[in-house]
Amino acid sequence: MPYNLLRFSPISWVFGSVTPVEQVLITNAKPWHSTTDAAAAATDKPERARLGQEFTRAHSSSPGRSTESEQTQRQSMIVKLANELEVMTNKAEALAAEVRTRDALLTDPARPREQNDIGTQINSPVGGKAAAEEPSPSTSSRKTGTKRSSPSDSPGATKPTKKLKLTNKRFASLLKIDGKEKRTGRIINPEEVVEGRMLNKFPETLKNRESKGFQNRGNDCYRNAALQALLHVPAVYHLLGNMHRNCNKALANCVTCATQDLFQRYWSTEPPRGDDIFSLKEMHSAVLANVPRKPAPGSNAESISEIRRGEQLDSMNYLQFLLEHLENDFGGESRESVLQVFGMISKSTWTCVKCEEYHETAAGPPSTMLSISTIGKPSDERTIVNGVRDEFIDATGRPRCESGACEQDRIDAGPGGIDPLQTRYLKLTQTPGVLILQQKRFYEEIEDGEIVQQKYMKKVRCEEYLNLGQYTHDGSDVIYRLDAIIAHRGDEIRHGHYIASVRAQDQDEYEVLNDRRIFATDDNRTFYYPEVDKRTEFQPYVLIYSKVRSGVEVDDPEND
Repeated sequence: MPYNLLRFSPISWVFGSVTPVEQVLITNAKPWHSTTDAAAAATDKPERARLGQEFTRAHSSSPGRSTESEQTQRQSMIVKLANELEVMTNKAEALAAEVRTRDALLTDPARPREQNDIGTQINSPVGGKAAAEEPSPSTSSRKTGTKRSSPSDSPGATKPTKKLKLTNKRFASLLKIDGKEKRTGRIINPEEVVEGRMLNKFPETLKNRESKGFQNRGNDCYRNAALQALLHVPAVYHLLGNMHRNCNKALANCVTCATQDLFQRYWSTEPPRGDDIFSLKEMHSAVLANVPRKPAPGSNAESISEIRRGEQLDSMNYLQFLLEHLENDFGGESRESVLQVFGMISKSTWTCVKCEEYHETAAGPPSTMLSISTIGKPSDERTIVNGVRDEFIDATGRPRCESGACEQDRIDAGPGGIDPLQTRYLKLTQTPGVLILQQKRFYEEIEDGEIVQQKYMKKVRCEEYLNLGQYTHDGSDVIYRLDAIIAHRGDEIRHGHYIASVRAQDQDEYEVLNDRRIFATDDNRTFYYPEVDKRTEFQPYVLIYSKVRSGVEVDDPEND
């Protein structure tokens, strides 16, 4: 459908020639095929008419009077309309596919034996689940933060897959069954994973181990960098292979399925050659389909709402949006699986400096990211280790001690008395398999009465290994290895350029991924502070660590 509108739009006589933005839209657009599904066509018709009118208005100005600003506004409107058209097309095609599937089932209903052969890992702590993804009785009673085996344990033999009996009604509504697209049999979930295990190494049997570049259509660097970083974290591959193995949504409408498909294709196909590109179409379509037109204030969807206009966004916000959908779209075992990989649970403890009474708060809800800051520190203290420590140790608060001795001190001090400063400690009751650290590099200052965003440009030492053992409730060692970095160059978070640097599959080298270009290096300094040439150094912004050991003594390697 976008193709039909663009083909007959007066692009050439408005701008004199097809612009690069419009050329991308024409290239990526697909024709609107007629379908036997009358319901899909009828549902889509009013929306197509509205978007067609808006598209025509975008080109209604006289070509001779068109200014550069007006042309830019038209291009922005074209990008927005094309995105909306693509989402609408995918929804209509998904509806048509579902109708065709149901019609086929009515003429050739599934036999009970075939249904019994549909497997899903419903008994795994982080496995797949039934069509409706309801938590099983065994998992619903499991307490958060219970002890589990380390990701570094040997995988052992793969457990036999549990079989799931599906009713005709449930079977008919599914578009993905046991990790495969029902209509074509194409594999969606990443392959060769061990049931219920979030390992810190990729499977030895991967069909391909070469990284792949992504096309940048103008302002895509922020999401390219986020996806590349996530793709090179082994535990995420295993998570996506185990979870959400059945789905009743089309691939282009489900963020979780689209992310699984991206991982599967990325590590099972050869890199594109020549002018070929690695397609992110389903991934982009699924994200667009799940960004409401009026997102809730303060939500992750609101933070990337301008994606519809093709504007550059904060790479961290895009990453948070993806994780939010992985965690919350289907609930039950899917949410539990994501929180076992990314979830971090802590409680606050402190001992009163006056009466020495010990205080402990209940554990809070799990968080999936940790923000740290080194702004304002002297050069020898600007390290990731110190930034993490400051988040777990707070000596600036004045919590109220309710002991009898402290209450008597307040009475004796009279009105105006101030409680003393106390040092509070955060203790981890659950450590994540994947630790995502956001390094706060952007802050605001007031200049001439206006709020101005600034970027902290000074170097911060990035340790390749972190030990969070001192912050756990039992003090045991928990070692993390740096696997991926999202880096930024520029003065503003929504401008400049994003790239990713990652640990290569052989574990001995690193790669810098700058959209379609890939640079290999064995220099860990380039890993921490990636560059595309000697004059363009990037600053690390998001660091992704993988848990490699837990409960054992390990010497932290030095970071020169």
